[in-house]
Amino acid sequence: MERHQAGWKQPHIAAGIGISRKCVRTGIIRYGAEGETGLETRSSRPHTMPTRLVNPYALSGARRNHLDSSEQ
Repeated sequence: MERHQAGWKQPHIAAGIGISRKCVRTGIIRYGAEGETGLETRSSRPHTMPTRLVNPYALSGARRNHLDSSEQ
């Protein structure tokens, strides 16, 4: 953030540090909104997964019956 506060342009900051311009922009926005805590490493895992099955190993009865009959 020191380079940004010193007036460096985002592409120059990215080249100097060896990261993408998008990462620089994200860091600047987060720092502006949250301060130092905005720069902490974050998980890229989604908060929710609407299509996720509750139990991925559970099959519905109709599907289980279909799979059993096709094996015979």
